[in-house]
This record gives sequence, C-alpha cells and structure tokens, in this order.
Amino acid sequence: MTSGDGDVDVELGKTYYVLATLFDSSYVQTVNSFTVAGGKITLDPKEGTVDTTVKITGTSFSASSTIAIVLDGNAVPISSGDTRTTSAGAFSSSIVIPDSSAGSHTISAIVSDYEVSADFKVKPLAVMTPTSGAADSSVAVVGTGFTRRKEVTVYFNKTSLTTALADANGGFNTTFTVPKLAAAPYTVEFEDADKNLSALKFTITGAAPPPTTTPAPTTLPTTGINITPTKGLTGSEVVVGGVGFKDGATISVKWDDKEVASVKSGAQGIFVTTFKVPAGKSGDHTVSASDGAATQKATFTVEISVPSAPVTVTPVMGAEVKKGLAFEWRDVTVDSPPVTYTLQVAASQDFAASSIVLEKKDLADSEYAPTKDEISKLVGRETPYFWRVRATDSTGTDGPWAVAGQFFIPEPFRLPPWVMWVGIGVGVLVLLFIGYWLGRRSAYSY
Repeated sequence: MTSGDGDVDVELGKTYYVLATLFDSSYVQTVNSFTVAGGKITLDPKEGTVDTTVKITGTSFSASSTIAIVLDGNAVPISSGDTRTTSAGAFSSSIVIPDSSAGSHTISAIVSDYEVSADFKVKPLAVMTPTSGAADSSVAVVGTGFTRRKEVTVYFNKTSLTTALADANGGFNTTFTVPKLAAAPYTVEFEDADKNLSALKFTITGAAPPPTTTPAPTTLPTTGINITPTKGLTGSEVVVGGVGFKDGATISVKWDDKEVASVKSGAQGIFVTTFKVPAGKSGDHTVSASDGAATQKATFTVEISVPSAPVTVTPVMGAEVKKGLAFEWRDVTVDSPPVTYTLQVAASQDFAASSIVLEKKDLADSEYAPTKDEISKLVGRETPYFWRVRATDSTGTDGPWAVAGQFFIPEPFRLPPWVMWVGIGVGVLVLLFIGYWLGRRSAYSY
C-alpha cells in the first residue's frame, strides 16, 4: 500500500514487527514492533475455604476460543458457566477450589496459549462431628486449608488436647475426647504452626458416664500387632507395634511379601518400628510381623490420589501445522512420583480405537516430537486430527484425559502431472533448437 492503513489478524501475547520500505524497493527504511496485550480476569470471591465456588470473569481474550483454568499449574474443571470465550473475547466461568494448603494460590485462565493470572487466598476450616455431647465422648474432626505437612493442635477451652499432621494439601483427620467439664458451650480451636486458625463451638450436654472397672489381666497378653495409621498415600510413614512375640527375637516386618523393617523384641515380646509405604498399586495391602514361629497380620489401605488432567500447550486449537510438528503440555505434580504420560492422536473426536493413528505411552517428559515416519502417516488429510494426553503416577493410577485439541496438516504442494510433461516437452524443443542453431553455425563457418 502507498498510504492509509490495513487490518491484520493478530494473537494475544505475540510480538509483531512493522517494516516500512520505499515504494517498489526492498530497502527497509525503518522497523518497529509491538506486543499484543490483553486479557483480564477478576475473581469473586478472592478468598475462601476449600470447596468455595469462585466465579472467574474474563475480558479482552481471543474470540470463540477454548478456556482452560489452572490452579498452581494444575488443571481445574469448570463447574459451571462458559467453556469457550464469546465472539467479543469474554467469558464467565466458575470453579470449585480443590484441596489446597493455606495461603495465596495462583488461578490462571489460558485462552489460545495466552495466560492471565490472579491470586486466591485459601483459609483454614475445621468441621466437627458431632458439635455437642457428653463429657468423655469422642469427636471426629476433618480439617482443610491448613499449612501443608505441619502439625495442627486441638485446643478445648484453651487447653491442648491432641495434635494432627496436615497432609500435602493442608488437610487432616483426627479425633479427640471431650474433657470432663461442666455442661456448657466451649470454644474449640484448631491452630497450625503458622498460626492458621479455625475456631468452633462445642456444647457439653452432661457429665461423663461412671467408669467401668476392668480386672487386671492374670495372663500374658496374646500375640498381636497394631499399625498406625491404617490408610494413607505412597511414601507415608507407618508405625508398627507388637506384643506377645518371643523375647529378644528378631521381628521381620513385611509389606505383602517384601521385608520393609527388622527389629529386636523386648520383654513380653514387645516391639515398635516404622517403615514407609512402598510405591505400588492402591487398595488393601498386608502388613505382617513374624518372629519365625508366630506371625500376625494387619491391613493397610493405600489411598488413591488421582493425577490432574494436563493442560495442553501446542499445537493450539485449530492450528495448521506446516512443519515441525511437536506436542507439548504442562507438567503434572503427583503425590506418588514419578509421573509418566500417555499421548494419543486420533482421526475422530471420540478417540475410538479404530481411529487412533498415534499412541505413545510411558513418556517421562511433558513433550513429544513425532518421528519422520510418524509424521508421514499424518500428512495430506483435509479434516482435522485430534490429540489428548493424560498423566499416570507410580501406583499406576491414571488421571483424566486433557481437553482434546485439534490441528491440521496440509498436504505438501505438488505440481500436477501435466505440468511435468509440458516441462519435458519444452526442454526437448529447446535442445532441438540449440542443435539446429549449432548446425547452422557450423555450416556458415565453411
């Protein structure tokens, strides 16, 4: 153009360059650049406990594009609202805050590989069951939103009763016994080492029942073992205690058929030792202790910790890939590392077995570049391909598939057959003309 302006389609987050030249000249007079900015999100509310519904409102994003929401790098499903932006690049979506530790967390909206973030503060919350009862009764507590892997102290009327260790997401489960106090409402506080606090009310409705008299045992205790806790994740620590085994015997503690600890028993065959839950399948496993003559068993349940769905990065939705096809997604953090990935490329959106054209399992990295042979099988299709990926932890637990993306690979340009024959014909004519011209020249030279 010699004057005026022109429209160009651009994408958020990318840098573009403008070059000015003299008319009908390849000489560049000046160069400038600009980065397309945009995308804004707001959170409502900006703080709350685990399971809080947060409304995310976005503006100035790419139009009619898929929305992905992540919290601290892990995908979070959209519970309600928009899953794609409007034609004006806006959206209103809601998520439910998953199990998370106390403090600030980053919520990001990703649209067409453009990411905008805002902070959400997770607050602690404890729930008691029941909230009233007699003195000396038992109360169960579930806590969320505390500091990860820190002890939480239970205070009843400002007196410490017990402690519980929060897990990697700041959650815990424990019980306590109601003190023998007068019937009245009392404050129960749950506070961790970082001063995160949740306070509740418990009403003592009556005095404790009279104690029952238990006669002292007249015989040695029978052989048995006890494990604490009885369930947890891979890598968690288990305490094993036993009684009634041989005095001074070597006690072998096994996880299924694998020895995980060995310890000497004391008087009355008492022993205590610890071990960490080995990597393996979730579900029930047998913990056994044996002195060579007597064997006692208990059951430990490995809980399922499902990996989150990966967030896909490239190729972006609807991309036309002309060269350098490569798949990339964000890393997934799991409670039972290491994590591996399964990648699938299919010719149909339902990923039916018959439509799978590429599948790679046990990928250690969050990316994969197909080989030349694999790419050659994808070239020349007019309809799109679809791709997805999922994470698997060391226990063999598969996470959900990522939101499927789609891409096109255009067929390489080829000249029509008639063009080739025309070129051959022209080449023959040129050779004949050159031969004729050389012959005429030779004749004149005589």
